[in-house]
Amino acid sequence: MGTLKQITSQDLLRVMTDGIPLFGDRDEEANTLYVHDIDLSESLTIRDLDMSISIAFCNCHFRGGVEFHGGTFQGISFNGGRITKPVMVYGGEFFGKFKINQVNALEMDGDGLYSFAFMGGTFKSSIEIYKGAFQKLCFGAARAPHLTVKSGAVSSFNQGLEPGIKQLYISVGYIDIMEFHDVSVNDLSLAGFLDKGVYAFNGLQVTSLAIENLVNLGQIHVSELTVCPVPPVTTQWEQPDRNAVSTLRIAHATLGAFLLSDLDLRNFQTIDIRHSNLTTIHAANVSWFDPPQISALGDLEQRDLYRQLKQAMIAQGNRIDEMRFHELEMTAYLNTLSYRKNFWDLVVLNIGRHTNRFGTDYIRPALLLVCTAVLFFLGSVWILGLSPFEKWGSLFVMLNPAHASDYLLPKAKLPNAFLAWDFLGRLCNSVLIFQFLTGFRKFIRR
Repeated sequence: MGTLKQITSQDLLRVMTDGIPLFGDRDEEANTLYVHDIDLSESLTIRDLDMSISIAFCNCHFRGGVEFHGGTFQGISFNGGRITKPVMVYGGEFFGKFKINQVNALEMDGDGLYSFAFMGGTFKSSIEIYKGAFQKLCFGAARAPHLTVKSGAVSSFNQGLEPGIKQLYISVGYIDIMEFHDVSVNDLSLAGFLDKGVYAFNGLQVTSLAIENLVNLGQIHVSELTVCPVPPVTTQWEQPDRNAVSTLRIAHATLGAFLLSDLDLRNFQTIDIRHSNLTTIHAANVSWFDPPQISALGDLEQRDLYRQLKQAMIAQGNRIDEMRFHELEMTAYLNTLSYRKNFWDLVVLNIGRHTNRFGTDYIRPALLLVCTAVLFFLGSVWILGLSPFEKWGSLFVMLNPAHASDYLLPKAKLPNAFLAWDFLGRLCNSVLIFQFLTGFRKFIRR
């Protein structure tokens, strides 16, 4: 950036009103007025301004803030330069593209200040943001057909600027199509009512993702998301938070057609999902979170979360993840029961948990079947006073729960203790064979 020319807000308003190239030049063919290298320390408030020409700010420094409250505008672009007070759009009609290109708005003059905020206004064309650095971006009630935010290798302004967004707030439903590509976002928040439209977040690097008070009747796609550690403090206004962790939070949300693809949720340090509907989500190549990541949730909340994810996997025909969520759901349900009120349920569920992990394991019941068969066989020959080495072949007879009781000695010589012991062995073998078959058929939908 070269030497900046100090101007007043009245100077700039006169340029915008009259289209006079006092601080740059004018391209008649492109119908664009260029403003170069100005330094505006005063606040600029624009009301009821009717512009018939596009305006492009190049390498300009806005230190007092800019507010659009009304009027009609053609194209508006901020190219390079520095923003230290918010650019707020509350109203107005914008017939050309609104572009923010390689702007440095990272270190604002105060913590919590927006860099750019689209709170209102009607955009007939698209909003485009390319490779800038921002403290906070907000897309509120501004209506537009298309929003694109992306990064790339090309730099024509602010060379050396590390692009990224510290905080990004999106109120869905006002912009029809929204695209984010290869952008670094520390904290991303989604909220609102999306009646229609498509929102795509591709290749984002995020630290925290919050989806709260969201109803999605359109489509939201999140793909190739990379979870990054909490970044260090970079401005004088921030205070370091030693307890800060990368977090995924979903609360009071109906996700609807929410597509997740090519991401690893295990990289979030904590996951908090409450009071939300996830049964209609779609997942492709997703590594799901582990139980320790949702330890802040109660057992009932964990059970409901796993139940919903299981139903989503059933709808997709994803048998592998369905089985995993079924096991986790039953484990969470088991933790909600008490022996005083649910004794027999606890007995049955614990048998299922420890024998075949609720129908998802066939190795464990097979090993248990062999061990219990050997145990009951040794007990049987001991009761009858026989040598196990002479009768070892009868072990295979005993594995069949329907074996004859006289497989070791004639019935007349069998004591009551043997018959009782043999009955317990038949019972255990029957249960374990059933558990083995259940686990063995785990890939077959029941």
